[in-house]
Order: sequence, then structure tokens, then C-alpha cells
Amino acid sequence: MEKEQAAREHAQARASFVIRLWLEPRENPGDPQWRWHVQQVQTGEQVYFHRLGDVLRYVELKSGQPSPS
Repeated sequence: MEKEQAAREHAQARASFVIRLWLEPRENPGDPQWRWHVQQVQTGEQVYFHRLGDVLRYVELKSGQPSPS
């Protein structure tokens, strides 16, 4: 049981992400909106987000680690 827990913690500690962000124009040119693309390196999973809070929650979930305060 301890080996299983240690292996899980080690795998979580090695989670890596590539995060791309850009401004996307909207109808009102003075009001662009941020967009995020997150790819988990180990799995290749790719997800798009509209809000930074959602990006942080995704990384927390996939890495098993809380975001820094």
C-alpha cells in the first residue's frame, strides 16, 4: 500500500503542462478576451479554457497539487 501511494505521489509530482494564451478579438474591438490552451505533456490531453480560474483548477486536478497562494 505504501509503495502504491509513493508511486502515485511521484507521478503527480512529475506532471508537466504546456500552457498557451492569446487575446481573441470580440465584436467590440476594445474588449478582447483571453483564451487558454493547456496540454498535459504526459498524456497529450488538450483542453481549451475561457477563464484563468478554470485553468488553475484543471492543473490542480491533473497534477494532484494545489495551486500556490
